[in-house]
Amino acid sequence: EIHLVTARKRVEKQIRDKLSEIGIQNLFDEIIIESNKEELSYDIYIDDNPELCEKLGNGKIQLIRQRPWNSEINVEEPHRKIKNMREATEVIQNLGTEI
Repeated sequence: EIHLVTARKRVEKQIRDKLSEIGIQNLFDEIIIESNKEELSYDIYIDDNPELCEKLGNGKIQLIRQRPWNSEINVEEPHRKIKNMREATEVIQNLGTEI
């Protein structure tokens, strides 16, 4: 299962519209509103907050979506920077062959 998790409240419609706009509306099984993302038990996180890496436990991977406020951040393995959601899907598919 793939869940989209956001800390923003009352944005589900905008998220669904954006997913449709970029053609990945069927990629996610559920949209979840949660501010403490590190407490969720996922294997891979896609987020633009580089501080989440530090909060994740061993065996967890964050794909950090590049934004102006985090472009200078260095990322250490197993975490990776991505430019967009299409790149995220490619990285996730490749991770599946590495695991």
